[in-house]
Amino acid sequence: MNKTRMQRRKVRKAWARAVIIGLAAVVMLVAATTIVCARVEVLTNMEDEISEEYRWYLDSQKPPVPQTWDELAAAMEEEAEIPFEAELNEAALLERATKIKNVTVSHYCICKRCCGKDESHPAYGITASGRRAMPGTSVAVDPNVIPLGSDVLVDYGDGIIHYYRADDTGSIVKGDNIDLCVEDHETALALGLRNATVYWVGEEK
Repeated sequence: MNKTRMQRRKVRKAWARAVIIGLAAVVMLVAATTIVCARVEVLTNMEDEISEEYRWYLDSQKPPVPQTWDELAAAMEEEAEIPFEAELNEAALLERATKIKNVTVSHYCICKRCCGKDESHPAYGITASGRRAMPGTSVAVDPNVIPLGSDVLVDYGDGIIHYYRADDTGSIVKGDNIDLCVEDHETALALGLRNATVYWVGEEK
């Protein structure tokens, strides 16, 4: 009889313990859910505030909307002056540039076939000026004709002035010849040789 009572007590204690543990787990789950919801709400509010501030910033960067015909005319005139100013700057640059006619423009890339260095070489892709060769920007020049560091403006006769920089030299780049850096060897071969008028402006000291 006593054994039966003891077993019943053990069973009750086990059930009570299980119920307590279950209730504690439920309470912890509810608390965790509440905390997560609170954090989500805080983050949402912060995001809304940031979005509002960002919208305000974007709005503040917008030019004011013309309210009268005079303001509209003034805004249109200001926009029209931007390309005109660019043309004036380019004209002023060409005015003080040294002009060379009938220049041969060749093309190279930084591969071993063009420059004699493979990718493992510490000076791979480094020009005579110490700058890294930039396709579409760097040109190799004869420094006796165009000083290194000069701005090089090239007119291929297409009505556009192309801007490059005298970064490099080369064993075959002599006299009225410049060598333009391009992306890869195939492009260099495809572009071949071109004839152009070149203007150069030395670095300001």
